Amino acid sequence: MGKGNKIRIVVLQRESLVASGAPSLSVAARITEVLDYLVSLGEVEYVTISEKSDCAEKSIEWANVLILSKHNSVPGLMLSQFARRSGVKIIYDIDDWIFSFPSYSGGRLNSKKAFAQDIIALAHVVTVANSELEKRVKERLYGVSPVLLPNGMWVERYLEGSCGPGKEARAPRIVFTNADFLKVQNARDGILTALQVFFTRHPDYTLDFFGDPFPEMFSLPFLHFTNRIPYDSYMRALAAG
Repeated sequence: MGKGNKIRIVVLQRESLVASGAPSLSVAARITEVLDYLVSLGEVEYVTISEKSDCAEKSIEWANVLILSKHNSVPGLMLSQFARRSGVKIIYDIDDWIFSFPSYSGGRLNSKKAFAQDIIALAHVVTVANSELEKRVKERLYGVSPVLLPNGMWVERYLEGSCGPGKEARAPRIVFTNADFLKVQNARDGILTALQVFFTRHPDYTLDFFGDPFPEMFSLPFLHFTNRIPYDSYMRALAAG
């Protein structure tokens, strides 16, 4: 344990599985968001480091716990093996199905060179975001008993000034977010048509889109494209109205 018996944690950052070159958003949404709250209570201390960093092993030597989120790479596997040899506990978190990807997904190429199951085999605890993942992980991975850990959000940290829970946005606004192209495949035409009709009838509204670009967005003049932004910036943009 660290000073004052705080748990020392290393969070391993990685490249997004669906957007090449971009850092993972799941690491922030699922892990560091919660850890920041625990830090505020004085219960833990943590560092975030890339799985490709030359200092990753030194960080693991400092830690009591290593947390990974959907890691499937050789560096992730090697660092997990190092953590095991060093007596560091390993938590592996899953908030999406990573063992296969549909043809339109940006993750389909990554799935061909995945080491996720090898890393999971080294984990002391596997956490999942919802009951469907809990069921499917049990079916897919023999001997793994995942722990259901729903998403958490430290809402208060994003509220500033007069902004507060239950207050409406300053302007009529709809927010749409997506991190793996436009996933709505079967009803794509219907949804795009509905958006066109809605915004024709309600020109005072805007649609703020956060995520990876998709071809049809250029035919939607009411759509404000923001691309990928860091998780905390995204949350503050939502809270700002």
